[in-house]
Amino acid sequence: MAFPLLFAVTMSGICYAGSQNEPLVIVVNGKYGYIDHEGKVTIPPQFIWADDFWRGLGTVYVCGRYASIDASGALRPLRIAVEGHLEPKKNDDKFGFVDNSGQFKIAPTFDEVLPFSEGLAAMRSGEKWVFVDTSGKILIRPRFKSAFYFREGVGVAELDSGYALIDASGKALAEGFQYIDLIKDGRVPASRGEKSGEGYLLDSGSHNM
Repeated sequence: MAFPLLFAVTMSGICYAGSQNEPLVIVVNGKYGYIDHEGKVTIPPQFIWADDFWRGLGTVYVCGRYASIDASGALRPLRIAVEGHLEPKKNDDKFGFVDNSGQFKIAPTFDEVLPFSEGLAAMRSGEKWVFVDTSGKILIRPRFKSAFYFREGVGVAELDSGYALIDASGKALAEGFQYIDLIKDGRVPASRGEKSGEGYLLDSGSHNM
């Protein structure tokens, strides 16, 4: 079954979509602060550096150290991970994942990692990328040139033929794209050949495109 393609906008790569409700980083005269999604300043620019909010906290550099910050602007001890979640951490020249106590739950044996999404994380060992679960078990064999995130049960990875949509077993549902963005509500912005737009509709019964 072929799905219609709606031409709208050319995508330029893969991105990781954050929360639509949490503060956004701004930089004014070299100082970092935060605004809400209506453009109102909620935490005045005052920090040497700041990072995006995630699950209620952002990260700032202040007084020679990193600290967490809440939406009211109150500083807190640096959060390592949200309870029940794992976060990437580097040890020497390798990456693994730690829990909120800072203990490695997935040993630092990988050359590069991305955060978990839908219980899977992309990790690179050597020249190939794999997907692992929260126990560190490799679920999809190492065959990808690059790999990204899962959304709505579908992941994005790069094969020799181009970017591809894959299922949780690693099977390619559709491939040969120049660009693919993250899936939302069953649609994915993509480009293939001379066509681009938010037009490849995913359906649980068929993924032919």
